[in-house]
Amino acid sequence: MNIEQPKPIDFFLVAYFYQLENLLNQEKTALAKIKFQSEEANTDEYFKGFVAQIISKNNSIAALTIKTISINNNAYSIKDLEPFKITKVILPNDLTVEQKKQLAKTKSSIYTNPDILIKIENGENIYFKTIELKSTKVNAIPGSSIQQIKPYEWVIFIKRGKQINITTGFYINSITKKLPF
Repeated sequence: MNIEQPKPIDFFLVAYFYQLENLLNQEKTALAKIKFQSEEANTDEYFKGFVAQIISKNNSIAALTIKTISINNNAYSIKDLEPFKITKVILPNDLTVEQKKQLAKTKSSIYTNPDILIKIENGENIYFKTIELKSTKVNAIPGSSIQQIKPYEWVIFIKRGKQINITTGFYINSITKKLPF
C-alpha cells in the first residue's frame, strides 16, 4: 500500500477491516469457545476457520452505514467501493503451489504461508491479500520473526482471557503504535 497515493482497493480494505473488526467483536461468545491450545502447542487453526467463515459470509461492505472512508486526507465514497467483493477465502492447507510462488515473490525474506489469503474482485481487477492472525492473553502483541513481517499486511489480533477483544490493523501499527484492546 502506497500511503501517499492510496488506490481504491486500499480504501475498500480499510472499510472492510473496520466492518470485520465490528463483526468479530459481536461474536465474543463464539470466540470464547474457540480452542487455542492443542496439547502443549499454541494453535490458531480453529480461529483461522472461524474468521474465514465470517469473511465468507460478510464478503462486502454493503452493510456499512458510514458514507466515506479517508486515508491521509484522501476520501472515497463507500458507494463507489461497493463493486469490491471478497470472492474466495483460502486457508494455508488450501494454497496451491502457484499461489505460494506468487506470495513468495512479494516477500524479501523467508516465505511462510499466510494465515488467510483472500481474493477480491471488483469487476475489473482481481487482488489477493494476506491476513495474519495473532492471539494473546496479555496486553502485549505477541512477538514474531521480524524477517517475516510485511509492514502493510493486515493483522487480526484477539486478546482472550476473562474478556475477548478483537482489533484489526497493519503490522506496522502494531510495531510502532499501541493497538488498543
